[in-house]
Amino acid sequence: MLTEIIVIILTIAAGFYWWLLNRNKYWVKRNVITRPPLLFYGNLKDRVLFKTPFHIFYRQFYEDFKGHKYVGVYEGRIPSLMIRDPDLIKNILSKDFDHFVDRSTSRFKKNPQIEFMLIFITGNQWKKLRAAVTPTFTSGKMKGLFSTVEDNAIKMIEHLKAQTEKNSDQILESVDTKDLFGKVALDIIASTAFGVQCNSFSVDGKTEFARKIGEFNNLSIPTRMFLLSLLFLDLPGWITKHITLSFFNKKTVDFLAQVYKDTAKYRTDNNMRRNDFLQLLLDAQKGALEEEGAVERIHKEGALINEDVAIAQSVLFFIAGYETSSSLLSMASYCLAQEKEVQDKLRNEITNVMGDDQNLTYEKINEMQYLDMVLSETLRLYPPVARLDRVCSKPYKIDHIDLPVGHRVFIPCAGIHMDPDYYPEPEKFIPERFSAEEKAKRHPYVYMPFGLGPRNCIGMRFAQMSTKIVMAHLVKNFIIEVDSETPLPFKYDERSMLLKPKGGVLKVKLRSASY
Repeated sequence: MLTEIIVIILTIAAGFYWWLLNRNKYWVKRNVITRPPLLFYGNLKDRVLFKTPFHIFYRQFYEDFKGHKYVGVYEGRIPSLMIRDPDLIKNILSKDFDHFVDRSTSRFKKNPQIEFMLIFITGNQWKKLRAAVTPTFTSGKMKGLFSTVEDNAIKMIEHLKAQTEKNSDQILESVDTKDLFGKVALDIIASTAFGVQCNSFSVDGKTEFARKIGEFNNLSIPTRMFLLSLLFLDLPGWITKHITLSFFNKKTVDFLAQVYKDTAKYRTDNNMRRNDFLQLLLDAQKGALEEEGAVERIHKEGALINEDVAIAQSVLFFIAGYETSSSLLSMASYCLAQEKEVQDKLRNEITNVMGDDQNLTYEKINEMQYLDMVLSETLRLYPPVARLDRVCSKPYKIDHIDLPVGHRVFIPCAGIHMDPDYYPEPEKFIPERFSAEEKAKRHPYVYMPFGLGPRNCIGMRFAQMSTKIVMAHLVKNFIIEVDSETPLPFKYDERSMLLKPKGGVLKVKLRSASY
C-alpha cells in the first residue's frame, strides 16, 4: 500500500514537472526569441524579489533584445509578448485596438469602488463608460477648473515665501519635493474632485484626508509579493473571478468612497453646485452632460453613470491624479535643479508670456511652449509607469505568431523612452527634443507617458494643465538648485511599481528669484 502511494505521488510530481518544463518551451515552439525561464519565476525573478526596480528591469529587458520587433517573455507561468517595434505598437494601441481593448488585471475580482474604474473594466462596457466620462475632460471643463487649480498653487507659493523670508539669505535648504508637491497635488485634486479644502500649507501636521491619501499605496512586502504572484500564475478564469486583487489600500478606497457619498448627499439636500469633477459626475448620473451631443449618445447607448460607477471614477481620478502630478512636479524640479540654462530659459518664457500684469490665465499657459517641452522631457526620462499592458480580446496574428484570446502583450515604455535610436544621448535632459520640428522627425509611437490610442489616460489634459500651473508659479518665484542632500544620480525604489525615489525622498534647494 505504501509503495502504491509513493508511486502515485511520484507520478503526479513527474507529471507536474513535465507540465512546467513543457510550458517553458512555449516561445521556442513558436520560433520567437526569448530568454530561458526559471521554474515558477519565468523571466521575472529579480523583479518579483524586488532586486531590480520596475523601470530599470523593463528598460534592461528592452535593451537586451535590440534589433528585434518583439520578444517572448515568461511572466511566471504566463507567456507574454513584449512589443519593441513602433509600427506594431501603433497597430496594437490604435489601428487594431478592437483586438486589444482590455488590460491583464481585468480578470480578477474587485470591490465595486475599483471594479468600475476605467482602467479595469472591459470590452463594450469600457467603451460605453469612456464615452460617458470623456465630456468631463473637455477644454471647456478644464478652463472652468483653472482658477481652482491656480488658487492652490498660489497657496503653495505663499507658504514657500513665508519660509524663505525667515532666512536672511532667502534660501530654503533640503526641500523634500515629494512632500511639497504631494501637498499641492493633494489640495488640487481634493478641491477639483471632491470640493474638499485640505489647506495642506496652513495646518500643522496632516489632516485625516491627507493621511488617508498618503496610505493609498501602503502594502506590506509579503502582500506585494503575493499580489505579483497572482498576476504571474496562469490561473483559469473560474478561479480568478473569485480572487480579489488590488494594489490600492482598501481603507483609502473606502474612505474616498464615503467622502463622495457624503458630499453628493450634502449638495443634493442643499441644492448646491460647485465647479469641480464631482459635480460633473453628479450631472452625468442625471444625464445632464451637454457638450458634443453627450446626452443623446449616452441615452442611446444606455451608459448613464450610476453611483457605484461615479464613485469608482472619482476614486481613480484622485489616486491616479495625486500620484502622477506630484511625481511629475518632483522629477521636473529635480531635473531643473541640475540644468541652470534650461531653468533660466524657462523662467524667461514664463515671465514674458505672463506679460505686464504677471497674471496667469488658461490661454497663457497654453502659449508656454518651452514649459511643455520641459515637462515632456521629464516624462520621457521618468515615465509614471514602466510598461503598458493589453490582453488580446480577439484572435490576432503578428507575422507567424497566432495570439489567442486572453494572450498578453506589453510595451516597455521605460525602455523605448531611453532608446538612443529615437533619443540621441538619452540620459541627458534636453527639452528641445519636443519642439515641433524634432517631434515631426520621430515615430509618434515612441513616446507614451500617458499611453496612446483610445485607452490612453483620460485625465491627461487635467494633469498637464495642473502641473503647468504649479511649475509656472514655482519657477517664476524661485530658483531651483541642487542641495547637499539631492540624490545624484537618481535611484528608484526597488519595491514600488510606481515612479518613486529610493527612500521615498527627493530633495532640492529653493532660492528666492527676487533676492
